[in-house]
Amino acid sequence: MLDSLKPISKEHSIARVTATFILAQDILKLENLIERLKIMPEFSRYQRKVIQKARKIKVNFDGTGEKNDVDSVVGFVFEEFDETGQIKNLIRVTNDIDQNRGLIIFETRKYERWDSFFFTMKNDIGAIFSTNRYYTKAINLNYVDEFRWVSNDVIPVNEIFNIESELINKKFLNSENGSILMLSQNKELNVEESTEISFNNRLKRIVINHQFGTEFKDILSNEEVLYSELLKDQFKIAHDANKEMLSDLLTDTVSARIGIN
Repeated sequence: MLDSLKPISKEHSIARVTATFILAQDILKLENLIERLKIMPEFSRYQRKVIQKARKIKVNFDGTGEKNDVDSVVGFVFEEFDETGQIKNLIRVTNDIDQNRGLIIFETRKYERWDSFFFTMKNDIGAIFSTNRYYTKAINLNYVDEFRWVSNDVIPVNEIFNIESELINKKFLNSENGSILMLSQNKELNVEESTEISFNNRLKRIVINHQFGTEFKDILSNEEVLYSELLKDQFKIAHDANKEMLSDLLTDTVSARIGIN
């Protein structure tokens, strides 16, 4: 029955993995930063480099009623493509104006193994950190797992999801299209976790979106983030939490197919 369930990859179901570094301050002079990164060898494999701007409207109150467009740089994106022209990795650097903080993000859409992902992510983030003094207050790891259902039959959710899992309920299992969002916090460990599970019989898709964020007790310098075991340990905790969630959520058959069990 589950022959029609196809993970997005032959070896696993991971559609993308995103590591986010949440800074304690805005990133200044983004225009200068992107020009500096463009000539660094670490970023030569990123074929497309795009500045992101926010357009603001300034109104003159001198009676003329004239409006002037003012573009401000809020971030940039570097994109690396594979041999088929699809995005493989991307780097996004942006300022979250509402929160007065900078975000440095590494994302892969061609995930292979955890060790290779962590090595590439740390190398690219480290190159950005080498350009200035940044202070990190939190990190977040986001996994998106995806399955296709290649059949005209209704998606057999009771065979895909573990009906004993606390992450799902009967209403979800009996729906034609279902979605559940669960949030949890551990204030003692400064950890926040969210899991969104959805399936859609029209789109023939099952998507599991899992985020695991850790806020550090102390704001960390570049060296404390990159050259200690803390970063590796915290991301490994987030990585293992994703595997634990999938193992609980999916049936043994599906878990074995994607290499969880």
